[in-house]
Amino acid sequence: MKIEVGVLNPAMISELADSDRLEKVVPGIVSETDRDIETRFRDVEHSHYQVYANAARAYALEAAKHKDGSSERLQLEAAAISQAQLPDEIVRFYAQTAFLIKSNTAALRASWRPYVAEQDPINRQSQRRKMLLLLSEREQITRRFSDHVHRDMLDVEVTLKGNAAIGASAKNAVQQAVDTQANATSQAVRKEIIDSGGLEHSPYAYIVASADKLHWAPRYNDTMARGMFGNTDIAIKVVRPRFRRRLGALF
Repeated sequence: MKIEVGVLNPAMISELADSDRLEKVVPGIVSETDRDIETRFRDVEHSHYQVYANAARAYALEAAKHKDGSSERLQLEAAAISQAQLPDEIVRFYAQTAFLIKSNTAALRASWRPYVAEQDPINRQSQRRKMLLLLSEREQITRRFSDHVHRDMLDVEVTLKGNAAIGASAKNAVQQAVDTQANATSQAVRKEIIDSGGLEHSPYAYIVASADKLHWAPRYNDTMARGMFGNTDIAIKVVRPRFRRRLGALF
């Protein structure tokens, strides 16, 4: 069965997605107080700490299985102590990122009212660009934060795997404890800091699904996309007899 693929006008997607971000995302951001932001970061930091706490607890439980004074017990107890708290570098990183988000929120809040009240099309467009730049800056901060937290949790696992003095059973026990909490922390980062909500809540999903046929390329089976560093967003529509579906794809 023949399948035809059409491409949605990228300029139209970008324009509507930006408008959607401004209308749906910014009002929630500017309504937040510094205390709200601090609470969210504190919740994620506590979840992150639990990765270390779970590792320390698992090390201690394994240490208790060995005789007092044995080299295995001493090494496991030392490992437990080393995982007893978040590294100072991570604690500082949380504080620094929270400060950046609070500053970004203040800048968005200061720009939001003039943007909403502006009647002149040229001035409004200028305000719009400023708001979008601030949103992009915020996204970079949160992505950098997410990557840093993820790398740190991987470091906990790398340290565990590289400790030759710890037996396989102990490693498995600690690994399970770390993985369980690491997954919970990753979810907390996404929910509390990034809050992407998944594809079904993405502005692109609605925009692609509701786009007028005039915005689709007139030629089928001829798709070309351009991007930087390997990331290119395109939207495609698959058409066949009695069957129509619009799909979003990321390459």
